[in-house]
Amino acid sequence: MQRTVQRMLWIVLSAVGGCGEWPAVSTNRQELPAAEPPARPEAQYLSKTAVQADPDNKTDNAVDAALEWAKKYAEVSDKAHQFQRENRSLVQGNQDLQQQVVRLQADLNRAEKELAEANALLLEMRQELTKWKQNVLGFRDEMRTAQQAELEALLKILNLMGAEPARAGEPTTQLSSTEKEPPGGQAE
Repeated sequence: MQRTVQRMLWIVLSAVGGCGEWPAVSTNRQELPAAEPPARPEAQYLSKTAVQADPDNKTDNAVDAALEWAKKYAEVSDKAHQFQRENRSLVQGNQDLQQQVVRLQADLNRAEKELAEANALLLEMRQELTKWKQNVLGFRDEMRTAQQAELEALLKILNLMGAEPARAGEPTTQLSSTEKEPPGGQAE
């Protein structure tokens, strides 16, 4: 950048400084009044497209103009470098974010897979629990029928031994702690 500015400055200075003044050409002719060229209607567009001098610019010579343009070029060039640095940092940040997105997507896929497996396991356990409940309720009925059969068998045994069954509505008599029978079944 510095080299470019120096080259531009050298070219302008050599062009302006090396020219000097042109020798005046003396002619003994009588000067004619300058005739204005005829106005062409098709050349009116040139006034709109021509580069015009900056009205704020107070420079009168080409050296000052060249220095000012070199200064503007240096400023624009610095801004361009700054934007390029910012762009590189943004591109790097974008790449980092893309890598993070890839990692997070992999984590999300793994978590979804684990969740699906856990849901399948929970459904299986729920089915097993339902089966177990049905089995327990079925076993409860079986246990009741088995206990009923035991009581009936015990009642038959007691009838064979000569015990009288309690009639419905009669209170059962219990032996007091002093009247308990000994383990042999006979009272003393």
